[in-house]
Amino acid sequence: MFDLCTSLTSIDLSNTAITSIQSSTFSECTSLTSINFPDTLNSIGYGAFKYYNKLASITFQGSAPTLGSDVFYNTGTSVDDGLIISIYKEHEASYASWRDLYTFRVIGDPTTGLVGLVLQPSYNPSNQAFNIITKGENSADTLVLQHTANLGGTWAAVNTSDYTKSTDANSGTVTRTVTLDTATQPTGFYRLVSE
Repeated sequence: MFDLCTSLTSIDLSNTAITSIQSSTFSECTSLTSINFPDTLNSIGYGAFKYYNKLASITFQGSAPTLGSDVFYNTGTSVDDGLIISIYKEHEASYASWRDLYTFRVIGDPTTGLVGLVLQPSYNPSNQAFNIITKGENSADTLVLQHTANLGGTWAAVNTSDYTKSTDANSGTVTRTVTLDTATQPTGFYRLVSE
């Protein structure tokens, strides 16, 4: 259905009741950087997400689905390769057979939401301020802001002196603000990762 949709950058199926993704459904969507699967998903067919060299994050909200061959062919296969797979602690055991292929970021408490992936970024062009907003950080591991000049490059931690961080006392919402001034802070891509 979405084969060769090269402008597609993200897929969020978290609020759907989809149970399966057929073979080659999203094949060669080469600009895709993130995927969020619902807890109802139980199978992914052959080559559904192959040739995703920019894919940086995948979230599975439920138990491990059965995988056809080459589902994530030619993507990163570990955190070191730039691909982060997030799963909930309560479903971790079901992913045991995947351990030889993938590295996971385990989210401890499912009631707090997907801390590293449910981000609400905003950008103010008048002052070049880029805000990254998260919720429920007290249930997650330490979240570190990273930067890369291009998605094929190396991710490096952003020093705390290069951005500000504030917490709303009422909602617990945490906002990191990066001022995208090329003289002080390089432009490019930013992400939060769990340490």
